[in-house]
Amino acid sequence: MPHIPTPPNSAGIGSLFSFRRETAKPMLELAQILLRGESPLTPAKEN
Repeated sequence: MPHIPTPPNSAGIGSLFSFRRETAKPMLELAQILLRGESPLTPAKEN
């Protein structure tokens, strides 16, 4: 099974960003464009 070593007690995609730091900035920027860009959906209400 393929394995990417990540820091202990880290979870999710953040641990992969720490493994390949050069990919973190463009991936986070893409997520912001997709999640925060122009959309017919309204933002969720926070509790």
